[in-house]
Amino acid sequence: MSIPTHEEIYRLQQLSRVKNTDKCTSKWLRVVDRFNKEANMTKKINQYDTCNELEDFLCKFITWLKKLNGEEYKAESIYNCYVSLARYLKEESVIKPCKIWNQYSFPLAIKTLDGKMKQLQLQGLGETAQADSLTRQEIQQILDHSTMNGEDNESLIRRVFFWISLLCGLRGGDAYKIEDRQLTRRKDGGLNLEMFIEKNNQRGVRNRNKYGKSTARKIPIPPDFEGNNY
Repeated sequence: MSIPTHEEIYRLQQLSRVKNTDKCTSKWLRVVDRFNKEANMTKKINQYDTCNELEDFLCKFITWLKKLNGEEYKAESIYNCYVSLARYLKEESVIKPCKIWNQYSFPLAIKTLDGKMKQLQLQGLGETAQADSLTRQEIQQILDHSTMNGEDNESLIRRVFFWISLLCGLRGGDAYKIEDRQLTRRKDGGLNLEMFIEKNNQRGVRNRNKYGKSTARKIPIPPDFEGNNY
């Protein structure tokens, strides 16, 4: 029996990471670098070796936190920033363990975060703007476009992709991972779409069932009606 190497273990650990989460963390670390540059600070956020020093830095950073153009972030973005930094520091900080959500170790940082978010909410920056849904006319315009006529393989794939996303209310990466085996025809002429993995498999190892599959959800697609040209 050969003992697994650290490299093999590391590769498995990396597979459990969510790419979008890592991108989000990298984004906020770049904002931290911008703050350090403006404040003439040379020490990286993961190099603070006491909770008091790190908390002082976090309070200053949160109070300063703004977009590159000087505008304020939404309150939810400030929260997401703190979440990303907490995740990063948990792994990379020289402080072990480093838990910036701990109200006993980092009480002032959490109060500063709370105050910043409340201030932004009072300024009308508390709610995230939601995307408007497509109107009936916009849907018809998309389906009438020459690249969606279904007369060749590429346009047919586009049309099927659009219809499935529209009828099933799919978002983000859900639609890109669909396989034909997930679609089953019903007796009434409709289809069922079975989704096994959502949100880039962010459920992780704790939320997988004992048979090795994530919990599935079945989305019904109604049968077409007579005379429908789309």
